Amino acid sequence: SLARELVVAPLLSAPWSIETKDGAPDGAKEFIDGIFQPLRIHLLRSSLFGCIDFGFQPYEKVFKVDPITKQMTVGKIKPLLQDKTKILIYIANGAFAGFKQDDLIMELPESLLVNIDVEGTYWYGEPKMKTVETAYTNWNHCNDAAVRYDRKLAGAHWVIHYPLGKTK
Repeated sequence: SLARELVVAPLLSAPWSIETKDGAPDGAKEFIDGIFQPLRIHLLRSSLFGCIDFGFQPYEKVFKVDPITKQMTVGKIKPLLQDKTKILIYIANGAFAGFKQDDLIMELPESLLVNIDVEGTYWYGEPKMKTVETAYTNWNHCNDAAVRYDRKLAGAHWVIHYPLGKTK
């Protein structure tokens, strides 16, 4: 737990900067900044932990209408459970197409996928914890064996032999 927090801490403490390219609409920077800055910590934290443990983190984008500008914006980014989420791809080109959970299909506009160490079009990614799993498992096996050995040790027993013959 501590190691996971230490991995994530530097990335959470670093600020984001949003820049515009030439030809971007007026107010685009402020619009994007207004959407993502409030979600930044939640998005980074859940994304990083998802990638450490599973290699990917799926999200559902929940939209809202901005009461001032009347524009539709992302109001919330809801993390989804990796064990219950299947990544959908387009058969024609292997591109990310959304998610499926049981009978519910979330198409591309309402889906967000963050992944790490992806090979080809296998969008699930490679979990970072997988690299230390073997060493951790082997350490636990050795520790369990040492505990079993320690439990089997007997205490010291005195054995006294008397010489043959008669005593008082």
